[in-house]
Amino acid sequence: MELNKLKSVICLIHKFAHGNITSYQLAKALYLTEYLSFKFCERPVLGLEFTYHHYGPYPKQALEDLEKEGFFKTEIKLSRRGYLTHLKHPCHYPDKAIDDQERQIIFLATKVVKEKSAKGVKELNDFIYSTEPMKVAVKGQIIRMHHVLAKKRIERIKKRIRNKGLSYYITFPEGSEKLENEFLKQTDILFTEDQPV
Repeated sequence: MELNKLKSVICLIHKFAHGNITSYQLAKALYLTEYLSFKFCERPVLGLEFTYHHYGPYPKQALEDLEKEGFFKTEIKLSRRGYLTHLKHPCHYPDKAIDDQERQIIFLATKVVKEKSAKGVKELNDFIYSTEPMKVAVKGQIIRMHHVLAKKRIERIKKRIRNKGLSYYITFPEGSEKLENEFLKQTDILFTEDQPV
C-alpha cells in the first residue's frame, strides 16, 4: 500500500463528502472504494488490509498510523444519533497518483456511504454486509477481497459456456447430448448465487 496515495484518497473522500464525514463513514468509504475497484476494474485502488471489526470492515493499522502521524485529527461532536467522531481538516494532498477511473470509484463509494448513512446506520451496514467479501468474512480476521474476483471469473466462465457451448471447453463423444446436458445442470448447481465463493 502506498501511504501517499492513501492520503490522496482520504482527501478526495473528505472533499466529495463536503468536509462532513465521520471516521466510521471513512472506513466504509475506503472499503467500498476497494470493493468497487475489484468489482469493476479487477484491481485494488490501494491494496488496503481490512479486518472484520466490531462494526464491519476497518483498515485499523492504516488509519491509526495516519492519525499518529498527524495527517488528520478527530474531534467528538454530539449529533442526534449520539457522539460521532468527525475528521477535522485533513491536509490537502495532491491526487496525481489517482487516475480518472479511480476518482470515479472514490466518488461513487463516498456517495453511497453518505446516501445510505442519511437513511440510518442500519441501511449502510446492510449494504456493506451484502457485499461478497463480507458474506464469507469471519469476525476478527482479515477480509479477503479476492472473493469478488473469484465470483467475476465464475460468471465469465458460465457466460462463455452458455454462449459458446460446453464443447468449447470439453470435448464430448458423438451422441452424448444427455451427458453434456447433465454436466451443465451440475454446473448450475455448483455455481448458484448462495454458494460462497
